[in-house]
Amino acid sequence: MFRFGSRKDVNCEFKCGIRLLDDNEVLQTEFKREQKGQFLLDFVFKSLNLIERDYFGLRFVDQNKQRNWLDPTRSIIKQVKGVDPIVFCFRVKFYAADPSLLKEEI
Repeated sequence: MFRFGSRKDVNCEFKCGIRLLDDNEVLQTEFKREQKGQFLLDFVFKSLNLIERDYFGLRFVDQNKQRNWLDPTRSIIKQVKGVDPIVFCFRVKFYAADPSLLKEEI
C-alpha cells in the first residue's frame, strides 16, 4: 500500500541547535527534510570561518542515549528520528598527528 504525503510535508523545515566546542555558544538553524548532514556541517564551518574541516564533526544523542556522529552523506531527519529537541554538538572528531602542519592556528 502506498502512502502519499501532502506538498506541505515536503517543504517542512526543522529547527535545530548546534552547541560549539566550549558549550557556551549555540547556533540556531533550520533544515529541510531532504537535506543531508553536509548542509549542517557547511553551515557551522561557514559560521566559524574554518578551513581545517576534516578534523571536526557533529555529534548527537539518539533516543537510546547513544552518541552518534552525523553522517554527511545521509538525510539529517532520518538520522535524528525520534530526537526532540534536535541538538547537535560540534566536536573534534580526529586529532592531527602533527599539529605543526595545520593551516589555521585556532
